[in-house]
Amino acid sequence: MMECTLHIAYRLTRLTVKGDNKCIMESKKKNIQDAFKNRMEILIDVVKQGHGSTNDGNTAKRFFADPNMTAEVTGIYSSDAKSFTGPLSGARPIRSGNSSGAAVARQSDLKL
Repeated sequence: MMECTLHIAYRLTRLTVKGDNKCIMESKKKNIQDAFKNRMEILIDVVKQGHGSTNDGNTAKRFFADPNMTAEVTGIYSSDAKSFTGPLSGARPIRSGNSSGAAVARQSDLKL
């Protein structure tokens, strides 16, 4: 959800990105990343060498923890940003390892 929100925010003014518009989108992306880094002290949508990107569950929780700030930075209205917080509010991490599927389901309150 966080990545989807970010990619929508990068392209709010222009859906297709070609030529000169690509520079505009990259500039907007950089501005959004800098705003989150300065205001909320989180790295958003940054590639981590050998580990994917900084967009993990903890970053998503912090991203949606303050829907008003997220809306202000991304340009997506607060009521829309608040609708994303519901699924994340009760989320607990699923433990991995040598657990069976049933044990993982019990840890995450899922029914098999």
